[in-house]
Amino acid sequence: MRNLVVILLLALLPAGAEERVSGDFTGRPVAEVLEALAVQAGVTLRLPDDLSDGHAFLRVGEVSAHFEEVPFDVAARLILSREGRQLTRLGPSSYAVAPLPPRETPAPPVSDLNPLVWQGRLRSVRELLILQPELARPRSDTRVPIEVAASGGLREMVRLLLEAGADPDPGLRVAAESSYVGIVRLLLEAGADPNPPGNQPLLFTVTDPRVLELLCAHGADLTASDNWGRTVLAPGLRANHHSEQVDQQMLACYQCLLRRGASVEARSKEGRTPIHEAATLASNNATSRQLLALFLAAGGDPNAVDNEGKRPLHYAAAGRLEVVQTLLDHGADPDPVDKSGVTPLQTAAGYGNVDVVRLLLDRGASINRVSPAGETPTCSAYLNGQEENYHLLLERGGKLLADEARDQLLLRAASRGKVELVAQLLLLGADPSIRDEQQVTVVMKAVESGQLELVRLLFDKGADILALDGDGDGALAYAAARGWMDIAQFLLAQGASVTRTNDKGWTPLHFAASGGHLEMARLLIARGASCTARLKDGRTPLDLAREADSKELIEFLQSNTPGSR
Repeated sequence: MRNLVVILLLALLPAGAEERVSGDFTGRPVAEVLEALAVQAGVTLRLPDDLSDGHAFLRVGEVSAHFEEVPFDVAARLILSREGRQLTRLGPSSYAVAPLPPRETPAPPVSDLNPLVWQGRLRSVRELLILQPELARPRSDTRVPIEVAASGGLREMVRLLLEAGADPDPGLRVAAESSYVGIVRLLLEAGADPNPPGNQPLLFTVTDPRVLELLCAHGADLTASDNWGRTVLAPGLRANHHSEQVDQQMLACYQCLLRRGASVEARSKEGRTPIHEAATLASNNATSRQLLALFLAAGGDPNAVDNEGKRPLHYAAAGRLEVVQTLLDHGADPDPVDKSGVTPLQTAAGYGNVDVVRLLLDRGASINRVSPAGETPTCSAYLNGQEENYHLLLERGGKLLADEARDQLLLRAASRGKVELVAQLLLLGADPSIRDEQQVTVVMKAVESGQLELVRLLFDKGADILALDGDGDGALAYAAARGWMDIAQFLLAQGASVTRTNDKGWTPLHFAASGGHLEMARLLIARGASCTARLKDGRTPLDLAREADSKELIEFLQSNTPGSR
């Protein structure tokens, strides 16, 4: 404080006079020190009524400055230079003031503090802020000095800028996300908003439990959600999705949030709770497995239902045994049905491991429940090639086929190329003329699978292999698009047309050209397909071959298209 009052006194001395002031004023009140120095200098002072030992902001003429923790010689030199004077140190506590020598060109004011802040030049920044305090509060859309200082972890620089009146808000997010605990504390104590605007709430992006504690203690919103509707406890915000190493720091973050009152029942836009999210990630992430246990221990509902009617067990069923075991041990229903009619057992049978299937059966899951698609769990295992699951389910009494849903199942079996299953369904009375919502026939599904044997079987059972789908395409178009030569030859032998166009003008040759299938194009042209046929947008098979960048096919079509060279 002695330095401050000496600066104030020196600033009041008559311009041009060489005056000397001295004395040791340690521990004496500010007003008393000012009066003593005024007597030495021969000037009269009028002190403000609210002057106290904490007073550190001075105004001299048009110059105002904040002097807290500023060395006397630096502050005095800077403020006196504004008055056209300079300070000379004569001894430990003795100073003289004299006029500055004339300068031809005055130094231009600094307009951007950021380079000095980033370089950590604390003294230079302090001196500039005394003369230009507005630099701490620039009106700009670019990064402000306190944000630059916070991003570099420069705590003393942040402190200096705050003392100069900088807004603490811009520095909080970068400091929090960088785990600069000391800087976060400084900014929050200076009034920074713990809920700053942004694409994500700040609590979502912090990975340091110490920072989370500070934010929560200063009023961070534990009920916030991000643009995707995720809540603050969503494991996917912080956990590495594919790591078998438990991240203890991440666990500490979630423990902090729970301790501070974050809800394990909070819902995302999809209606999912943190337990849904943890169950989804837990198969590939050790931290999420720990979080699942943490959320359940905190009272989370293992039977919470999301907007699709799914429970956490639906998401866990295709994964690890221990995750399913954890949910079941905490009271999860082993046989829930979601809105699409699927149970965890059906998911596990088609995609999961055999131990999960066995556990669900042991806990009472229904082995022969039929999905709206016509699949039993046993059928799901068969269609997806899960042989271990398939044989286990058969041993436990599972049925491959459900009579009441054989037609829907026929479409799925045909699309997977399952010849034996299709044959059984047809024997049970499944309709070979069944179509899906887009009017795609069973034959077309079989063509897509590439199984000629299956196409022959359907033909032998009375399926119409010349039928058209909802777009006007026949089975030959499906074969041409995929380059299935043997199937195309069979369809042509049964009378399929090479010149039929669909609603947009596509012929089988257009499909072959678009897929770059040279041999298919040869076959179709040999059977009378036209190389000059045009789509409704004017493109020919040659145009589509060029788009596919199939050089041999381009050359072949050019040789068969008049005037194309």
